[in-house]
Amino acid sequence: MKNEASSQRVYAVIPFAMTISLFFFWGMAHNLNDILIAQFKRAFSLSNAQASLVQSAFYCAYLVMPLPVSIVMNKLGYRNAVLCGLVTYGVGAMLFWPAAAIHQYHAFLAVLFIVACGIVFLETSGMAMIAALGPSRSYEWRINLASAFNPVGSIAGILIGRQFIFPSVELTQMQRALLSPEQAANYSALQADAVRWPYLAIGVCVILWAIAIKMTPYPPEVDERRVNASFKGELAKLCKSPHYLYGVLVQLLYVGSQISCWSFLILYAKAQLPGITDRNSAMYLIYSLCAFIAGRFTTTVCLRWFTLAKICAVAATASVVLCIIAAAVGGEPGVWSLVGVGFMMSVMFPAIFTMGLSGHEEEARLGTALMIMSIIGGAIITAIMGRVADIFSVMNAYFVPAACFATVLIYALVSIRREDRRSSPLLHKAPIRADIVASREV
Repeated sequence: MKNEASSQRVYAVIPFAMTISLFFFWGMAHNLNDILIAQFKRAFSLSNAQASLVQSAFYCAYLVMPLPVSIVMNKLGYRNAVLCGLVTYGVGAMLFWPAAAIHQYHAFLAVLFIVACGIVFLETSGMAMIAALGPSRSYEWRINLASAFNPVGSIAGILIGRQFIFPSVELTQMQRALLSPEQAANYSALQADAVRWPYLAIGVCVILWAIAIKMTPYPPEVDERRVNASFKGELAKLCKSPHYLYGVLVQLLYVGSQISCWSFLILYAKAQLPGITDRNSAMYLIYSLCAFIAGRFTTTVCLRWFTLAKICAVAATASVVLCIIAAAVGGEPGVWSLVGVGFMMSVMFPAIFTMGLSGHEEEARLGTALMIMSIIGGAIITAIMGRVADIFSVMNAYFVPAACFATVLIYALVSIRREDRRSSPLLHKAPIRADIVASREV
């Protein structure tokens, strides 16, 4: 019996490690967009609002894909849904090559949407696989460990973009104005071409990883299909819950704020620290992502004494203050304030996710998909912030995420009161799962 238990532990470690890698892959894709905003702004001479369409094209996939992904998970199982995501992601990344060849901004936006469709598959089904790879009592530990690899992937994306996409010699606006039309066109083409090899390499790696996951033995729960799920019944229950619906809205505002804070950080640093290059500005984005990782581990420790809602309330308050400093003060204090926002944001997504699904464990499969749809905020809030930046300045645009973080604070305070009113102690201790284990029937 002892040897059998030991072999089961070894058996579970490999698929768990393979699944954790998915968090790395989608983190890398998300933050490569921050590099693309600055790169395409230079390559196509875009306004801030036009450059923010990079995020809009990417995050629009979160509006249309989560429910189809939920259907695919029910019919094909979690692992096949992950494989669909990896293949779509890999093919989309490879399409950057022909997009660069035709040198059209809208072609890049279309390719980014394809990549994002693959990412939605990975996020939705990847969260579900983590739930299926072990008992419910250790779910919080597994999801926290897996989530820690998401910002690691984000940092890898920034480093790849900084090293292989950003130019080693960057022309100023004055220098570009002195170029002949032919020289200007060549310079623009070079900036667009810079994305080809990095994304081709990423595409090949992702496809190879899909093959590896296909060949790896997984527990049977991961491949089990659920065809008797009551979609209408679950949807009706969720729509009758104001707390859940408000949670989806708050998640939308939070995700939009997170993406906006990071998307405009490079442009903000360049505006507030004269003479700094894109490559050096990207270092502040890396610092913010490192702070994000530190925040994740700090939250894990603090959970021994405080609930996620209480930690989220403190973090949201600090985020509002730091964004106001960035928007009203600027300069080096503003840049470092945005680095600090990275630390504070780390708790918010899982906290809002948990607060929103509290009391809806039976509808967690569909509830997760709808919560993932709220990531569309990355398209909405970045577009709003880009427009505000064009009208006023990138600095003043940080009042937008400040207002969004204020809604997170309100939701956390409401959730704390809701927790205090709940009579059953089991409801305080039971973890809110990202999905129901595949073998469980609704």
